[in-house]
Amino acid sequence: MELDRINRAALKHNYGSAEDVPALLRRCAGPDRDDADGASDELLNLLFHQGGRVCSAASAALPFVLRLAATPRVPSRRAMLELVAMQAAEAGRVDARFLDPGWSAAWTQALPEFPGPLDDPEPEIRRAAADVLGVCDSPGELLGACGLSA
Repeated sequence: MELDRINRAALKHNYGSAEDVPALLRRCAGPDRDDADGASDELLNLLFHQGGRVCSAASAALPFVLRLAATPRVPSRRAMLELVAMQAAEAGRVDARFLDPGWSAAWTQALPEFPGPLDDPEPEIRRAAADVLGVCDSPGELLGACGLSA
């Protein structure tokens, strides 16, 4: 699995090694809503905490978080979008020394995963996706990268 090919031990989140991130992402995708919610809360704490930086684990997790957000059967979809919105907002405001150098590339590569939530049948998912657009430096570029028009 692609998730297992990333050397998480070399990545850091707010509390140290990111070796625990794959298991949390899997739990976020699981069928048990309570467990998925608990995992998404824990993931938010590890990858965002109180903000102020974007860690290397956040950059590596971004494509997986966006895939979860775009998958209708995932119970923690809204939480995944909220995490992306918080990280994207933080990336736009933190000093460069607090921004993982891999964030921009991860963001650009992950954009094709984004269109799903924008046209989701659930209003709360569409709103959360719109929140991601609202914090982007250039929402028009994001829409263009997704094959949509502004």
